[in-house]
Amino acid sequence: MSHLTAGSCSWRLAQPRSGPSIPLPAMERELPENWKCYLSDLPTAPSCVVLVLHMDEPKFLYCRVGDDHWSEHEYDIGDVKLPRASPRKIFYFHETAAKLGAIDFSAATPKFSFMDYQLFPDGSNCTREYMMESRGELFSIYIFLKGFTSEIMMVKVSRIDPSGPRLCEVGELGDRVFLLSYPNRQLFCSASKYGLKGNQVYFNHNVTGELDGGFLYIYDMEDKRLETVRPYPEVDELLGNPFWMLPTD
Repeated sequence: MSHLTAGSCSWRLAQPRSGPSIPLPAMERELPENWKCYLSDLPTAPSCVVLVLHMDEPKFLYCRVGDDHWSEHEYDIGDVKLPRASPRKIFYFHETAAKLGAIDFSAATPKFSFMDYQLFPDGSNCTREYMMESRGELFSIYIFLKGFTSEIMMVKVSRIDPSGPRLCEVGELGDRVFLLSYPNRQLFCSASKYGLKGNQVYFNHNVTGELDGGFLYIYDMEDKRLETVRPYPEVDELLGNPFWMLPTD
């Protein structure tokens, strides 16, 4: 995992675990208070795109590793069809509960496109969505709620197939485990290495969005079973959203 860090006169992609960092172009102005940074690939990959998203305005900054400047782009999202051919450098995001958006950086100017898809199963009116990358594949995970209640009705894992484009439901993850929360998301590529059962999705659930009052759940994709976990017997609810941290060895 790389982080965007600022020095006295430059910006860098830093790797907290191993120490090395990759220089980025200097920015002409300070970042806004509310922003997020995303990478299209590994920082060492050719033409890796660094995207700095303004969370309070319809604009973002972007550059490729090795560029000498940042570009700024303002956008007005519209409804257009996603092209049949998949661009090489593309960012996916959830625009609405039934719409998957993409930003294509293969051209000189970023292009937005969208894909509509059937989302809610019968009996569900609310969902929480997560996106997760694993071994070069992009997954979309949905927690469906019963009606308009907070009761969990179904957990569904789908792989985003850019050649369609389409969502393909996934029946198993092998030895992998997805760890989901809104502060962050992590992945165990080999759950058995750390004594865990693979083919599972861990997530916290608090339909109100408050920091307190959620539960931790484990969804087993093999037997379609949902388990509620209380890490501390004396505590009925999690006090705050969990932040996943993985072993460094």
